[in-house]
Amino acid sequence: MVRASSSFIALLLIGFLSPRFAAAQQPVTAIEVKATDVQKDDVVREKVLFPGWDPYEPVSAYVYRKPKAEKLPVVIFIHGMGSNKSWQAEWHRQLAERGYAVIAIDAHLSGDRAIATSIGGIKGEQNWVWPHQTVVNHTANDVSRILDHLPSRPEFDPQRVAVLGFSMGGATTMVLAWREARISVVMPICGCVDFWWDVTKIEPGPKQEAKIAEFTPRLKQLTGSLDSNTPARMDAIVPKALLLLNGTKDGGIDIRSIRKFADDMRPRYKEFADRFDFFEDEEAAHDFTSAMKEKAIQWLHRHLVEKPIRVERREPK
Repeated sequence: MVRASSSFIALLLIGFLSPRFAAAQQPVTAIEVKATDVQKDDVVREKVLFPGWDPYEPVSAYVYRKPKAEKLPVVIFIHGMGSNKSWQAEWHRQLAERGYAVIAIDAHLSGDRAIATSIGGIKGEQNWVWPHQTVVNHTANDVSRILDHLPSRPEFDPQRVAVLGFSMGGATTMVLAWREARISVVMPICGCVDFWWDVTKIEPGPKQEAKIAEFTPRLKQLTGSLDSNTPARMDAIVPKALLLLNGTKDGGIDIRSIRKFADDMRPRYKEFADRFDFFEDEEAAHDFTSAMKEKAIQWLHRHLVEKPIRVERREPK
């Protein structure tokens, strides 16, 4: 026992003394640019660390933008489960060509923030549900910290911010839609809107309630704290410009849940009819299609460039 314990302590010491671990002991309190390269069509890509929700876990990101430009509308992009900030890199570069500052982040436990585990292999808390919801919650809080620091850089316009996310990232955008007043444009791409429908894969009713009863109290609390499908939280999304992008053939996100949510949201946008839309790609599964990208570009231009939205703070009940 003594020998095993000594070996374990030695391994811990190696970890503490390694450069990577040592660097993590200093909190990141400001935006740090680690590398810069010029890409096609004079777009600059910066490798950046943003302060995160946990000051000892900075958010690694790529920032795409035109050089020397200031007060650019900001597009924060959050990838899906199992991916990283490089996903859709060419599309991010193309957005930068159009005059946006694109911040593509690594979600919690992803990319440069990954750990040696499987997000789908954790047992005891409904398999994938606990790590998925934990990542959504942590990453949403990370984005709020990023928003805190946008005014510190001249290239960012903190008054014009959109958040887009795919799949798990789409779920994160929906949390931010009702939580975060500093965002004016929200686009979940193949993301869930009814979190209980998503985690159970069962439509609302007795069968879903029976499935939820199997969850631990902590998991119920976590999912309930994120779910955007409550009247007060739906009210809090308005007047942000909300565009839902989903595929009819998506095997993970039940399109009926998106249709129902869209039907519930439309009356809330009576005074802002041009700020809500639902695009259902009938040929799409769980994918960010060309048709969706075109809709996203049009939505960004309309609400960040043509008629920028100034969102007033509205606290959810």
